[in-house]
Amino acid sequence: MNKRMWPLLGVAVLLSGSVMASTFKNELKVHVITPKFRINWKSPRTLALTSGLNSIGNDYAPIGHFAVELNCETPNEYGVKNILTGMERMSKKESHKITLKKKLGLGSVFYNFAGNLQSAEQTSKEIELARQNKKLTTVIIPTSASRCQMGMKFLETWIESGSYNVYGGNKDVPAGEGSGCADFALEFFKIATSIEPRDDIMVRVKIPKNLIGDGDQKRVSFLKILATGQWADDLRDATMYVTPDTNKVIDFLHQDTLVVKDEYIYVMHLGLDVNFKLLPKDKMNSLRDQIQERAESLLPYAIQDYNFKFSYPKRETVQESWSKITVESKKKED
Repeated sequence: MNKRMWPLLGVAVLLSGSVMASTFKNELKVHVITPKFRINWKSPRTLALTSGLNSIGNDYAPIGHFAVELNCETPNEYGVKNILTGMERMSKKESHKITLKKKLGLGSVFYNFAGNLQSAEQTSKEIELARQNKKLTTVIIPTSASRCQMGMKFLETWIESGSYNVYGGNKDVPAGEGSGCADFALEFFKIATSIEPRDDIMVRVKIPKNLIGDGDQKRVSFLKILATGQWADDLRDATMYVTPDTNKVIDFLHQDTLVVKDEYIYVMHLGLDVNFKLLPKDKMNSLRDQIQERAESLLPYAIQDYNFKFSYPKRETVQESWSKITVESKKKED
């Protein structure tokens, strides 16, 4: 069956508000949801305490969340041009139980939890809740038609390889090993911009090996983490953990920038040495045209294809995966 013939748009969700309202012909939006309390990465102890504090209750984003929205001018070979999704655990409660039962310690940041591509409908609900709770910041990244399609191609391979089955940190995301929500969003950012993320939005810590449980032979208690007041100095005794952090992203965006509805246009990949806040439409038209022209002139992404080394059994058909993350766009009128 021709991929374009799949009845995806018949079950698409029509979203309103800023979600799926495109500013540029081809763009990536990264929706950043911060946790209720800032995660403190100063030491294993502070990480455990602040993570534990955020996990109390039934919060929709206990440790923060990154969601991706990709709006392309033309559809891909599946007939899809607008998606809204993010990587998530299949069950936050179940992963919490596994962490405690198996005494993973800080091995929980590397553990292969059951993962899932979040549906567009659920993602939209969480974005709206975060907006109401003033926990949302959206970064709009203009890109070219070819790069937008490369983002779709990456997602296509991700779905067809069943890579969404694995949720965890420090995975080989471009090879389809699996991912957490932050590294998943980061891969789309790299495709759209061809630049590496700034150091000041990243967490880089050396986790002592004696705090990393494997869920089998090696078990680490929560009390042992609380008793550890510093990260390792030497990688011979540690494992490096690297990830974007929601609060660090917000710190960067708010630096020297006035906040307007917590939306930003990211232009550093376009040769413009600033970040522009999202201006009212009547004041942004001339600037938007300039950004649009530069975005469309971006060279194609260096990686022409994704050949994943990893493959997992799929829990759902490819059609079902695309259907749940596909939405119809509500374009802003010029």
